[in-house]
Amino acid sequence: MDRQARIHAFSRVAHRLAINRLRERPERLAEAIGVIERWRMQERGVARCEPYWGEWLSALHEGVDAVERMACAETEHAEARRSVSPLGRFITVAERNSLLRQAREMA
Repeated sequence: MDRQARIHAFSRVAHRLAINRLRERPERLAEAIGVIERWRMQERGVARCEPYWGEWLSALHEGVDAVERMACAETEHAEARRSVSPLGRFITVAERNSLLRQAREMA
């Protein structure tokens, strides 16, 4: 598996873990919405990732199932959305490091 494919595999697994956390505590959807709102306020002008942020907000407002469908799809568009995801805060640094090690070890 090439480097980029490993990165995408890591991202999908990390997002699945984050979504599991959202299922445990769906009230954290509001936290993810707040992250995007802060990102928008910090931008000067129109951010290149603005369309993706809009998609994230729509899914977050719909609920965890919509977030899972959007975040875990295996398309190039989903890969781009994951790159600007507000869900990273729902996994720990240790979990992230473990997932990265696993991705590096993939042949």
